[in-house]
Amino acid sequence: MDSSCTTTARLTRKNSDRNVLNKVLQTKQVGVYAGIDPTAPSLHLGHLLPIMVLFWLYNHGHHAVSLVGGATARVGDPSGRLTSRERTQSSVQEANFQALYKEVGRVWKNAATYGERHGYVAKPSWKKTLLDNADWLLKLNVVSFLQMLGSGMRVGTMLGRDTYVSPFAVTCHARRLWC
Repeated sequence: MDSSCTTTARLTRKNSDRNVLNKVLQTKQVGVYAGIDPTAPSLHLGHLLPIMVLFWLYNHGHHAVSLVGGATARVGDPSGRLTSRERTQSSVQEANFQALYKEVGRVWKNAATYGERHGYVAKPSWKKTLLDNADWLLKLNVVSFLQMLGSGMRVGTMLGRDTYVSPFAVTCHARRLWC
């Protein structure tokens, strides 16, 4: 993925000041992405806002990346839940991924048509990208993964987050373990 996407993510995390963000968006070409996990075969209402932001940024000359989580769907994401997602069969995961990837591609075509109708003619410097995180994540082995992420992650910090603590505490309590 383009390093400008990483820079934009850092910028928005560090600066909630709208004026700073406006200045950057007006003076630099930045990259932004929206992650879409294929937990169902089609987009839903919750995808609307991030996709609209991507379209708006693209139509204003920025690099917009739609990132469909082909690998992420295989792992699951318990964010905000006390339990992990139910495991789905790999054939269902693949079917959901294929359907969603095609749908996101069609949505981008429709957005381009809409933009042209409203005076946004794509310029060569404008970039939009549709990616599958499985393209690079499935090539990683455990050691490579730990080298990339391990040095920046602390187990104590991770265990302090509700995403990890709550399911762990529920599991421990259910098994009558001392945690």
